Amino acid sequence: VETDTLKISYISVEDYISDNEFIQPKDGYKYVKAVFEFENISDSDEYVSSFDFSCYADGYDMEQSYFDEMKLDATLSPGRKSQGAIFFEVPVDAQEVIFEYETNFWSEDKVIFYR
Repeated sequence: VETDTLKISYISVEDYISDNEFIQPKDGYKYVKAVFEFENISDSDEYVSSFDFSCYADGYDMEQSYFDEMKLDATLSPGRKSQGAIFFEVPVDAQEVIFEYETNFWSEDKVIFYR
């Protein structure tokens, strides 16, 4: 997907299993990991953040989870790229999982990615 300032590539999505015994999904839920690549195609710096993502499972807002692996947040100079992952906790039996990335805070423009 291309916006006026970013080229966004949806690399992969998979179930994620935490190896930390203290960070586990609640009963009936699982973690989902989605990997994205961002390229700044503008003439000025662009900031990308995992905080600009939302996730909905069967229409319900889901909670974002944070792991040290593949951090997504970066300030990109023109022509530069960054790759990282977002993690959300979703119901095990969810039929539809959607990730939304807000490309413009002021206009609330969003790009939607389906699992």
